[in-house]
Amino acid sequence: MKRFFQLIIISFCFSFISAQDEPVEVSLIESFITPEIPHTFVIAFFTGENCKSKVVLKSGEEIEISNDYFEDHKARVDLTPFEFDTNYIKYNIVIETKDGRKTVSETYEVEFPGEIKNKGGWLQYAWTCCAGGVIFGVPAPSYVNIDGESKFGLSKEIPVISFFAKGYNYPAGYLGLEYAHIFDVNRANFMRTGYKHIFQPGTIEYISPGVNYITNFKGYNGISPEVSFGLFRLYNTFTLYTRYRYTFQPIENGVDFHEVSIGLYSNFFSFNL
Repeated sequence: MKRFFQLIIISFCFSFISAQDEPVEVSLIESFITPEIPHTFVIAFFTGENCKSKVVLKSGEEIEISNDYFEDHKARVDLTPFEFDTNYIKYNIVIETKDGRKTVSETYEVEFPGEIKNKGGWLQYAWTCCAGGVIFGVPAPSYVNIDGESKFGLSKEIPVISFFAKGYNYPAGYLGLEYAHIFDVNRANFMRTGYKHIFQPGTIEYISPGVNYITNFKGYNGISPEVSFGLFRLYNTFTLYTRYRYTFQPIENGVDFHEVSIGLYSNFFSFNL
């Protein structure tokens, strides 16, 4: 019995120490620079615990965000006193809890609008915007299996409304709208709308189960349960994902099919709640 209580005490102490060493999660909600002069750096983020916070630029300069302990952090910073020789700013968010634990976030990047800080001028800035738009607009290629026959498809999903919760780098879930085209089939074009919930296990970016309503507006109506796996992030804006989806009609003799796709997720154009 004595040894049993010793094991309980040791386990409790280990759990307490592990909790103390665990970094506090930082969830960046928005980060941009206003086009109006003087330029203003706008930033908002959540932390998993009440923390003081500051932004540390790569040049070493510090910007205080919260001088008291909060979970919700936001600020508008006049950039007039700062000098920059590039068209972007790289920074880290540094937070400190009441018990003295410090956490440094990943490195974020925010760009100046227009050509004010762009050494390459307007053409370089336009090229950057176009490249970002092209990347976001790339459709997701899909392998489709319909009654044992292999088909190829393309789809593009846009998160319309995202629901954020404190302490997460991704929304807790979102409502999405998607257009899909399957080649060499009679019913080739579909629209989907549905809800996707996002879990962050830590081993990968996220796991997202969801369910959709699908229609071709010509008599085909069905349901599409799915699961997506966020693999890794690109430029702090996009996440490469792979997705499995099963589509079926809840009627007798309905057509069903399986899909496996790979694509890019971003809530950049989403309305955030």
